[in-house]
Amino acid sequence: MKVLCLMGTEDRLYLMRQALEELKNLTEHVFEGDIYSVWELRQSPLADQMMSALTTYDFAIVYFHGGAHLMDRFSTFWNGIKNRMPVFFLSSLAEEISELMPQSALNPEAYKRMISYFEVPTLKNYKSVLMLAGNEVNAHFDIPELEVMPLQGYYMPEQLIEPHDEQTFVKEIMEKKLPIIGLIIHQNNIMTQNRAHINCAIETLQALGAAPLPVYTRIAEDENKKSGILHAINRYFIHDGKVVPEALIVMTGFSMTYMSGYNNIPETMDKSIFERLNIPVMQMMITHFSTQEYADKIQGLDSMSLGTSVFQPELDGQIITVPSASMEMRMIDSIERKLASPMADRIRKTCLLAINWAKLGKLKSSDKKLAIILHNLPGNDRIGCAEGLDTFESVYQLLALLKDEGIKTEYAFENGQEILVKLTEALTNTNDYKTEDEIATQACDLILPERYNQWWARFGDQISDHLKKRWGNPPGAFMMHDDQVIIPGLLNGNVYIGLQPDRAYNNCAEALYHSTDFPPPYSYIAFYRWLEEVLKADVVIHVGTHGTVEWLPGKEIGLSKACYPDICMGSLPHLYIYHMGITGEGIQAKRRSHAVILEHLIPSMQESGTYGELSALDDAIKAYNHANQFSKGQVQSTLEQVYKLAETLALNSDIDLDENDYKSAPDAYIRKLHHWMGQLKNSVTRDGLHIFGQAPHGEPFSNLLRMLVRVNNHHIPSIYDAVLTAMGHDPEKVKDQLEATATDSEAQYIYDEAVTIATELTHELHTHKYEVLFIQKIIQKSAFRGHTQPLNEVLSYVCTTLKEKVLETCNEGHQFINGINARFVPPGKGGNPTRGNADILPTGRNFYAGDPAEIPSRAAYEVGVKLAQKTLDKYLSLSEAYPESVAMIVWAGNTLKTYGEDFAEGLSLMGVRPVYLGQTARVVDVEAIPMIELKRPRIDVTLRVSGLFRDMYPNLIELYDKAVNCVVALEENHEENHVKRHFDEDIKDLIQQGIDMDEASERSKIRVFSAAPGTYGAGVSHLIESKAWDSYEDIADVYSNWSSHGYSSRQHGSRMQAMFEKRLSTVEVTIKNESNIEVDMFSSDDFYAYHGGLVACVKKHSGKNPLAITGHTEDANRPVLRTLKAETARIVRTKIFHPVWLEGLKRHGYKGAQEVVMAVNHLFGWDATSEVAEDWMYQKIAEQFLFDQENRDWLESVNKWSTHSISERLLESHQRGMWDADEEVVSQLRALYLNTEGLIEGD
Repeated sequence: MKVLCLMGTEDRLYLMRQALEELKNLTEHVFEGDIYSVWELRQSPLADQMMSALTTYDFAIVYFHGGAHLMDRFSTFWNGIKNRMPVFFLSSLAEEISELMPQSALNPEAYKRMISYFEVPTLKNYKSVLMLAGNEVNAHFDIPELEVMPLQGYYMPEQLIEPHDEQTFVKEIMEKKLPIIGLIIHQNNIMTQNRAHINCAIETLQALGAAPLPVYTRIAEDENKKSGILHAINRYFIHDGKVVPEALIVMTGFSMTYMSGYNNIPETMDKSIFERLNIPVMQMMITHFSTQEYADKIQGLDSMSLGTSVFQPELDGQIITVPSASMEMRMIDSIERKLASPMADRIRKTCLLAINWAKLGKLKSSDKKLAIILHNLPGNDRIGCAEGLDTFESVYQLLALLKDEGIKTEYAFENGQEILVKLTEALTNTNDYKTEDEIATQACDLILPERYNQWWARFGDQISDHLKKRWGNPPGAFMMHDDQVIIPGLLNGNVYIGLQPDRAYNNCAEALYHSTDFPPPYSYIAFYRWLEEVLKADVVIHVGTHGTVEWLPGKEIGLSKACYPDICMGSLPHLYIYHMGITGEGIQAKRRSHAVILEHLIPSMQESGTYGELSALDDAIKAYNHANQFSKGQVQSTLEQVYKLAETLALNSDIDLDENDYKSAPDAYIRKLHHWMGQLKNSVTRDGLHIFGQAPHGEPFSNLLRMLVRVNNHHIPSIYDAVLTAMGHDPEKVKDQLEATATDSEAQYIYDEAVTIATELTHELHTHKYEVLFIQKIIQKSAFRGHTQPLNEVLSYVCTTLKEKVLETCNEGHQFINGINARFVPPGKGGNPTRGNADILPTGRNFYAGDPAEIPSRAAYEVGVKLAQKTLDKYLSLSEAYPESVAMIVWAGNTLKTYGEDFAEGLSLMGVRPVYLGQTARVVDVEAIPMIELKRPRIDVTLRVSGLFRDMYPNLIELYDKAVNCVVALEENHEENHVKRHFDEDIKDLIQQGIDMDEASERSKIRVFSAAPGTYGAGVSHLIESKAWDSYEDIADVYSNWSSHGYSSRQHGSRMQAMFEKRLSTVEVTIKNESNIEVDMFSSDDFYAYHGGLVACVKKHSGKNPLAITGHTEDANRPVLRTLKAETARIVRTKIFHPVWLEGLKRHGYKGAQEVVMAVNHLFGWDATSEVAEDWMYQKIAEQFLFDQENRDWLESVNKWSTHSISERLLESHQRGMWDADEEVVSQLRALYLNTEGLIEGD
């Protein structure tokens, strides 16, 4: 009898090895077996040994802790055992058991009995498990009774509190009047003697002056609901109806909510199990790395722990902290066992954080000190920058909430604009025009050498040497006055309003070309140490998406004391106000700065429609189409009118039309132009910014509701589709015709009418206060000739559900108050509500990410296939052959929100598809699509992933590596397999360079590149900002320097610049997709830094401009592709020059003007990297924002630095040859620039 055991946890692995050894001895080796660790199989060649021996086993015991996807080649393994032997399969994921166990020959009764023994991990029980397995084959063991052990209770080091002593124990804890910190400990750790880290945590809490309340328990409930986490919470943490702990540390992985089944109870389906406690909950994880590996590896956490100890706890709303222990191998009775080894300094950090949260909850409001931190980019025109948020008015609203809560302040502000004025009247991070006396008197504080020298002394040699290498000896030269560190900001009673320090890239711009190693300057670290140790803030609130502290160098997750986010944030309770749709970056703040997210609503927006001369052109096209049908004599004159208007507006150049198109094929010319006009009209334009805690009012409220139903929301139809149906049309046919430029214009007119009707309907509902009774009256009044049930359904949804969800935006403020009072902020799913996800509203919650093991989802893969096909169709329309190579930008945020559409597109282009675990959503492998099915060449696809993607999705990097290995191993010729072609060519070149075969093969397979380990970004935006560049080739050099680190199953960030540049030298298409209408590629400098930088790099190394594409999946059923040039024109026309956009910004003072500055900067960045801006764009910016007196007066009145910044950027574009401006215009700009500089300097 020979058994195979595959174990997912170290404690069970050790017990099983013990049990097998004893059983071998008892049976004189008649009972044999091999036991493997899932972790070990990932780290060594043991997997091949095990796979080759599968036919020798008689029974298999397989246990996964976190999912079958953690095992490489699981599908092959499972297919190799399920039909050969009985299999006992158990997983922490119920859907895997349901999927796989029916395929096993093990009978259900035997399986049930084996589970009863397996789930009580003792040596005796595990011997019984093996004997039960033997009996299923040919043995006849007598199986002893199940050995039971305590399921739950209170625990103190080396002591289980007896049930009869529990009441006394908890009363004594409460009587101590110390901060009470609960701990949740897995029963297995206690019973298997793996508790050194637990004891250390308890003792550390005691040493820090807290009262620990440790509870050990199973997580899942038993059949009688007398044990499990839900029962444990009610029994051990609630005494006489009162919650005893004031903060909670969870020392076991997984989601307590999902593992307990709490989310299956109807009344609690959308709630966390911890909401009933209403206290902060912290996750203290274990890394599978050894102590030395943890010190050496930048990852911090292993990929197995990432899912169980980070992703799943986030579903509960747990605060992600740092590791409590590494895993060290020990020999016990000649058997290897991995045990948790406490990391004392990391345990102390989390214990301090828990204590600080507990203290925050006990403090009187009048005694609480708060630090509100605004992000900013260099220059006083960009203070408080945040995507989609009016930061200053939001801070004003926060202060009003704090006043109502009893927080001590000394004076009140009239509005958000006054907060900005007061900040800039004092010191900021840009003090070029301040005198030394002004700096001394206007600083909020100055840190003396004797204090900051104490801080530097704590760093240790590693950090000290690192800082000195970049910034010289402490304290450096940045933000210094008289050898003192400057702290800018306002201190208003117990509320400090400050500015996040500058990362100071401009001070070391030349280093961007050869280094990616940029620690924060000394003054940056001093600022955060000042918050905790001098100001003694009780809680820090970062306002807006997003800042820089969470992106500082250090481990990717599971930070050490040598990581800069850890050094800065210390153990400060941390709240972070964040855009609900920018979830990826928010997850970074959660995981690298222990932030509790307070998500905020998106701004209102509306259909772009037409305006000004665009309306005139739209009318002219309509006149041409009418004449073509009914008045042939007017065709030529209307055609000429269309062409002249299009030329005046430079619209022809948007989509590469010219006079020849107009003259040689007028009908086709009109169709293409009208199709482009349709894309402009069907775009959306933002109307103002969000103010934290406030729903939009009036028409913006109505518009936002309509935007939330612009596509289907699960079973709720799109409002546009519903109107089309009511009009008597088939929505899908109309949209098919809209997408086809070869068809006539009738579909566009029908769709335009539907949009107009939808707008009128929602506005009319608004006037009737969304009363459901009015829906039918409004529909009847419209006298539709088609089926109106879908319209009734969507309007009812708007009136009954959506309206209430948006009105509940006040929940943002409520949860902010919960946060500052150390109450639990409930979790919620982040994402883009306009993408058919309106059910994720209301806002104010602590958002989380999806399961990495379910990416790409089946639906996402189908979207990826569509995107891939559209990309190839676009290329083939311009070329006679398929592209050999494509380069894609893949970000974590899009991956998270779309479940991997971009990643799936890369797989599809390569001719590869995911393999799922049966009917579950879990991805366990990839397979090549047979060439007879693919019917085209396999495209070589290089991914440039963000640093955040690297951190969040190591499983996808491994999956992509599998795809590459799969494809290069195919027996296909080079003409049909470009991946294999380039692989073979690269190996040959590398071997000729003297590199051995294995290393050459490894390098040649790398198709995923990113920033250096522990760093983030593409470097390009810093270079553009610094002005330390001359041409696109300089941009390409910096991009290559920052992007050329290779990642695979075996590589983690090795520098491979030559290989990266070689990959790009064959690229013909670049891709960066967007998944929603809430942001666009002008929303952040990251867009041009990543994709624009890629275009520049491809151009330099291939010698030609690639076809640069941006895909759009805001309607996932109908992906749309545009060139970068067309997308630039679309955004410029529907955003920067749209009157709704500008008028909306005028409601927001300084922040509104800042949005204009940022848009101009981002257009410049795109043009510098990709040459996509036309002269007319720069000219119109000058005319609309600088030469228009009314607009310029507004800009200067609310943000006096804005016109200086815009004029400077326009002059730079002219000086660099990017804009061929008239000399008269340039003279005006120079005069304006000098005038604004004088105004700023004269303040």
